[in-house]
Amino acid sequence: MAKYLGPRGKVVRRLDYPVFESLKFASPKRNYPPGQHGNTLRRKVSTYGLQLREKQQGRIP
Repeated sequence: MAKYLGPRGKVVRRLDYPVFESLKFASPKRNYPPGQHGNTLRRKVSTYGLQLREKQQGRIP
């Protein structure tokens, strides 16, 4: 699999989990996901959403 070259900070904020080894992105400065509507309240994640998040965490690094 190829090395991920995209925006790492956005990925860490979206997954709410430090997926990269670099300490620069270990703990995000903003505690909300990226995007236009990211700074609103987080909604409860469905079981499918949890499974998808775990799958994406495995794919990124």
